[in-house]
Amino acid sequence: MRISENTMVQEYLRNLEDARLRWYEWNRRVSTGKRIHAPSDAPADSARLVRIQDEVSRINQYFRNISRAGVKLGNASSTLNSLRNAVIQASERTIFALNGTTSEESRRAIAHDLRGLLEGIVQLASTSVDGVYLFSGSRVDQNPMQREADGTYTYRGDEVGLEIEISEGERVRVNVAGTEVFLAPGADLINTLKALIDQLENSDIDGATLSLEALQEAGKVIDRARFSIGYGLQKIEAAQTRLESRLLDLTSEVSRLEDANMAEAISRMVQSETALSASLGAGARMRQGNLFDYLG
Repeated sequence: MRISENTMVQEYLRNLEDARLRWYEWNRRVSTGKRIHAPSDAPADSARLVRIQDEVSRINQYFRNISRAGVKLGNASSTLNSLRNAVIQASERTIFALNGTTSEESRRAIAHDLRGLLEGIVQLASTSVDGVYLFSGSRVDQNPMQREADGTYTYRGDEVGLEIEISEGERVRVNVAGTEVFLAPGADLINTLKALIDQLENSDIDGATLSLEALQEAGKVIDRARFSIGYGLQKIEAAQTRLESRLLDLTSEVSRLEDANMAEAISRMVQSETALSASLGAGARMRQGNLFDYLG
């Protein structure tokens, strides 16, 4: 059967377009290093890449949460360390004041020094970062300490724990209420220290001895709070390590799914370029009239 010139030209144009598309695809893979540029290139792999992208987005949010939690816990840890040092100093000076050889004048001098420590401790209790109080529970805009008319201190915050999600299903508490460290029941650091100062100024040795015991108990309460904060810092460090490892795995998977095999891509590009050149050469040998008639 005789094939018409029209059929030959149409077939040639289809083959030429196929050759051009193959050359374009392999050239694109070589120039971008990617084998997937649209979902249709690899539907199953493209769907997996979308899921990976979603997971990476969640991981990045966890990283931001970890950063926030680390700042809050770090500030609390630093403040509690300063507080513990102040309690140690107060205990040491009180022990010296209660020494049987210490004069009343020396005890009053020590009481004066303790008053300076008390003021510093009250300031630590009122620590805020960017307008957010560290020890007010959930009432972060409220100074937790209030001095009453009789000179004692009361707590104005609450005992609500604030938590931040640091990985899927894992949360960490990032605050400490004032009643857990400064005004704890049975170990009321601030009011105990105030009473101790008054007792030393009045040479109330028995009362000062009892206050010293309460002061040392308050130090143990602070240590428990410091341990809790330290545990929280360990949790966010462990979570960050796990998330970094997971992110590395996902990055490797994306590369495996998305990246082109460059050796194959270059070889195929050269082959397709050769085929395209051959098609163009064949077209040049066809009668010009045919091409002009059917190219549109």
